[in-house]
Amino acid sequence: MKIKAYASGRNDLEVDGRKISGSAYKLKLGKTDGTGRRSLHHGTMMLDVELGALQKYLNPNKKKLESKGVDSVIARVMNLKEVVPDISHESFCTSVENEFIKKWASEQTEVKINRQFLKKDELLKIPELVDIFEGYSKWEWRFGETPTFKHQLEHKFAWALMDV
Repeated sequence: MKIKAYASGRNDLEVDGRKISGSAYKLKLGKTDGTGRRSLHHGTMMLDVELGALQKYLNPNKKKLESKGVDSVIARVMNLKEVVPDISHESFCTSVENEFIKKWASEQTEVKINRQFLKKDELLKIPELVDIFEGYSKWEWRFGETPTFKHQLEHKFAWALMDV
């Protein structure tokens, strides 16, 4: 898609100085025997977000915005649709998959992408997934508590960015 994005700060991707993606992560390295390893990562990619709603629902610290030299969330972010007007979820995912394969596949390593979406009746046949689905569907998990979250890794990652 020829979008020239770059890493900015700890967890953002930007195009032309405006944020298109943010992510958060937590990593627990576990025990020396390799057990107990856990990681949690989530992120966003702004393809075609309603910016008015974004301004309404995000309430960042005013001093943080001032430090970025902007007076609103909308001034600091952009949709990728501004760069690639015909972008879609499908075309974006396909492009990311292709770039991933191009980066990681080699003569020794074959990379296959298997996109599979389970329908609810298929999910219900797998007890382990039912337990996970039910746990994350509960009000207590989704809204009832806000666990503490802080970055456990203080060093910066070296990002290998690709032209997507």
